Amino acid sequence: MFPLAGILQMSVGEGVQERSGMARSSEDQAARSSFQGLIPLLPALPVLALWVYWAPESGGYFPAEWYPSAILAVVLVAVVAVAAGRLLPQARPARVALLLLAGFVAWAFASLLWAESTGSSWEASHKLLLLLAVAWSMSLLPWTSRTAMCLIGVWSLALAVVAGLSLAGASGTAQVSDYLFELRYQDPVGYANGNAALGVIGMLAAFAISSHREGSFVVSGVFLGAAALLGDFALLSQSRGSFAGVAVTLPVLFLLAPDRLRLAARLAALAGAMALAVGPILDVRDKGDAGAALGPLLDDAVAAVVPSVAIAAIAGLVIGLAERAARPHARVVHAGRRTGMAAVALVAVAAIALGVVNAGRIGDTVDDQWSTLTGAEYDSVEGARISNLDPYERPDYWRVAIDLFQESPALGAGTGNFEREYTARRTEPKHSRFVHNLFLRALGEGGIIGAALIVAFFAWVLAAGAWLRRRQEYETALVLAMALSIALYFVVHSSFDWLEEIPAVASPALALPLIALVAASGVSVAAPRKRAPGAGRKVALVAAAVVGLAALASLVPAYLAVRYTDRAEEVAAADPGAAFRDLERARGLNGASMKPWLAEGRIAISTRDYERARKAFASSLDVEDNWLAHFELALLAAGERRFEPAARELARARALNSSDPVLRDLRKSIRQRRRVDPARVNSEILRKSRIRFTTSGT
Repeated sequence: MFPLAGILQMSVGEGVQERSGMARSSEDQAARSSFQGLIPLLPALPVLALWVYWAPESGGYFPAEWYPSAILAVVLVAVVAVAAGRLLPQARPARVALLLLAGFVAWAFASLLWAESTGSSWEASHKLLLLLAVAWSMSLLPWTSRTAMCLIGVWSLALAVVAGLSLAGASGTAQVSDYLFELRYQDPVGYANGNAALGVIGMLAAFAISSHREGSFVVSGVFLGAAALLGDFALLSQSRGSFAGVAVTLPVLFLLAPDRLRLAARLAALAGAMALAVGPILDVRDKGDAGAALGPLLDDAVAAVVPSVAIAAIAGLVIGLAERAARPHARVVHAGRRTGMAAVALVAVAAIALGVVNAGRIGDTVDDQWSTLTGAEYDSVEGARISNLDPYERPDYWRVAIDLFQESPALGAGTGNFEREYTARRTEPKHSRFVHNLFLRALGEGGIIGAALIVAFFAWVLAAGAWLRRRQEYETALVLAMALSIALYFVVHSSFDWLEEIPAVASPALALPLIALVAASGVSVAAPRKRAPGAGRKVALVAAAVVGLAALASLVPAYLAVRYTDRAEEVAAADPGAAFRDLERARGLNGASMKPWLAEGRIAISTRDYERARKAFASSLDVEDNWLAHFELALLAAGERRFEPAARELARARALNSSDPVLRDLRKSIRQRRRVDPARVNSEILRKSRIRFTTSGT
């Protein structure tokens, strides 16, 4: 199954005395070939390590986590490009996909020229560069179906370990709030929908690998157990977007998979095993919402996962043993194809039936969403979350994204600028940094060009992969089925949530399809590599060096600025002077960001150095006109009983932040000409968490 198969086959047969010297030589050569085949793939190990490292580290969401990863990824691209002697993949399908993705990221950087918030655009573009660099480095490697299968297998098992450790930590914990937010499981990502997506993509991979024809019954059991663990883990988050993604993806996985009978048998076993844990898992939210104690509910859910995983693993072992005992027969293979098609048809019929039964509710929800998109209000739909069709605030996010596109169809508002615009235009009280729809975000922030590039990338990947699948052997077909299913799941789920901001989910979803396209195109270390001519090779190496150095020159100062700003926040209470020095360093490294100025202003208020705070907030307005600085300046003026300047600053803050209760409270105090204490107000705001005062101003 894996690249070490040749070595294992040689060791198993060492006891056979009658083998000829020629056979021994052949096996020795196979072993050496296996090792030689792995050497060019060594650069994949850092990427695999990143995918696993990000998962328990909030999915890699925060800048302090992903900036070092971006630097590493850019260096990796340069190293691999130099070693390969080319900047682009040798396989044409992967080359086209990479160019489309690179075009999308390049357009994001270009939006710095017209974005209102240059600092936000700069940071958002850097995060996209991370995703591009990882996919780029992986696409330059000479993947085969076996090495790709090995990578995906190790990655999915690692995700299962992360999920298992998280659930083990949740069992019996006294800090339930560390694991549940709004009664939904959010550890370790910190975002329930991202948590669910992480579990589902790992589950899809483990589930498919468990059906591998060349895998032993142990492989079948281990990976089916891992799939159950990841599926239960995802279900705890009660993400409706993940349900939509699985509903679309599973039929496609069956259509693309090379052995549907094996897959269908395992799907039945997986569904049965997970059914044992569904009740306790759903009770966490349903009974918790009714007032039951959350600790015991969470303990019961985690306890139910254990037999679910055990039964799935045992079922995988039994199915694997049964398949091993049975001999392949043409009629069996034909029956498998018919069974697979029947399974797909059954899922489709079930989906249609569900749609017919809920046609009224679906119609009402569509009307609600349309009313919100056109500016009208909608009534919330009652019911349990798992079956609730209420879109919550999403239509309001989508409305603003569409407005941004209509105002600037060609360019958009600029990458990363949705938060600023939504804060000013929203009709919902809740803040949001993201559109909760990857494609509407691309449309609103990047205009028609940005949206066209990202849509073209996914369309090309799925179409090219499906076309290549028709003429592939078993293992390559299975790799394509897994990679395309994960990409499709990402497309569907990211149409409802901001998964593009979670590298642990987004990076594999973008890189795995490119790996599969390379493997399916027959570019391997065994095949002769086409090297560019001498002059072309030198141009490629120089280009790689220039691009790499330019990327590092952009990433490194920005990362250091983040580190200095974070450290200033950490030491502010104990040593304000050191904090101010760190913030000065941060401003010198990244003058486009208002974050160091805002941090200095907040720290100065906490130490009651109001003059310094006033200068810091005023300086942040020179970088970017932002509501938080105006609010703080109004607060400072009201603290000195200068109510007219306070009213002017507050009016500007309200223009940039349409409906924040904190602004309404200050407005009331100013109208009553009542003095306020800025330090006490800020402290109270933080304590109540009515708004989130971070260095981004959200």
